[in-house]
Amino acid sequence: MNLKKLKFTALAAALAVTSVVFPSCAKPDGKTVISVGMWGGGSSADREYYLEVKRGFEKMYPQYELVSSPYEYSEDTVTAKFASGQLPAVFEADAMFAKSALKNGYFLDVAPYLARYGWLSAADGNILSEISVDGAVGGVPYEQYAAGMVLNLPLLYEAGVISKSQGGEYILYDVHGSPLYPDTFAKLTSAFEKVAQGSGAYGLFLPSGDARCGKIYADLSYNYGGGYLEVKGEDGWSLDLSGQAFGEALRWVKNSVQDGYIDASLPYGYDEWAVKMSGGEVAVAFCESNLLASALAAYPSLKGNVAFVPLPSADGVQSRAVQGCKIFAVNGGASADVAEGVFRLLAYLGYGADAGEVAFASSEKRLSALYARDIPVFPSPAVWLEGEYSAKREQLYANYKNYDERYFSEFFIKFDDFKRKGEPYYRNALNGVLDKLYADMIFNPNETDVVALLQAQEREFTENRLSRIED
Repeated sequence: MNLKKLKFTALAAALAVTSVVFPSCAKPDGKTVISVGMWGGGSSADREYYLEVKRGFEKMYPQYELVSSPYEYSEDTVTAKFASGQLPAVFEADAMFAKSALKNGYFLDVAPYLARYGWLSAADGNILSEISVDGAVGGVPYEQYAAGMVLNLPLLYEAGVISKSQGGEYILYDVHGSPLYPDTFAKLTSAFEKVAQGSGAYGLFLPSGDARCGKIYADLSYNYGGGYLEVKGEDGWSLDLSGQAFGEALRWVKNSVQDGYIDASLPYGYDEWAVKMSGGEVAVAFCESNLLASALAAYPSLKGNVAFVPLPSADGVQSRAVQGCKIFAVNGGASADVAEGVFRLLAYLGYGADAGEVAFASSEKRLSALYARDIPVFPSPAVWLEGEYSAKREQLYANYKNYDERYFSEFFIKFDDFKRKGEPYYRNALNGVLDKLYADMIFNPNETDVVALLQAQEREFTENRLSRIED
């Protein structure tokens, strides 16, 4: 099952019969058409819910017509879609693409709209810096996320890694709140050994194949105490993979493969950890927090049997994870009428910083639909600053809480403490490089000349990417 189809923060649903329209298209009846790429497909319940949104929004704003045009931003497809007028008026994108897309004209500068709606001053400053260029802003932030560690509690318990209370709950913390689960790389290695000796399951699931996997591998280096991999010297910017922390992270993965703790029989996709864990085949997996709820929804047997905690770190190193953010981007070619309609839609759906009745009514409907389907309603870290909105939002999530806090709260409560910024330039491209490097550690641990490989990647990335930077 493709977990993307169940994604928590943007439940897949079609608003109407799928159409392709230009972002500034006006119908003969005078209505402004807004092509919506934020949702794409889904269950009948999802479709019914979002058709209700369509009816409600068009009743409140009869000058607009919403038309479904499912799309999530991709560097591989955006140029053709933009040139041919097939890029929707509003669509999902990752914040890491905002700056380059702004410069290329694919994303509209929405700073004036954010300011007029009162959302600009309410936005998290770190997120704004990620999506802004010289005062222009590339989208509306709606979800923060970062990588964490999924624990298969039954496997770890059976291996003697964790224990249970008299009431049958898994014990993950001592009386002071300190972790009893393996929270360091060394403790994880020991846990993997116990799991292998006990059930014969693999200790760790590691995916490979795209930049999303590479983002996790960047986190491993940071959690060994490493700093940025892109560094500025007298001759400009360059990639440096020679640091001790980066080497230790690579060796930890290589040794785990050689010891049989990682399945290296074939490459696994980014979201395949859930099926492996539900089948009792793996004890630990690294996962982005924004994909957690959809995984648990797709594999109900995991509910009550997994915990989600911060990533492991080396002894004496604070656990950190690169802060990611999803945004709603507006087509760079959208007319003022269309852009205004997009912002009215986002406000109607409760994705802005408004604490009004209409916005929160839509948010509540969205959460109640998740709750009714037994999809975990995790309190995704807010993208808007504290205030009336934040207080209302916190209460709303509390009303629909349907997960065991003991197994998940540490990650979400401590999110602001362990989040960190990612590399300053070409982050997605660099994550792709890291994915390829780690794939060699997983599938060719005994044959790869690591030093030569790292030097070649440093040289190529510096020459082809970082040498272009003129700051």
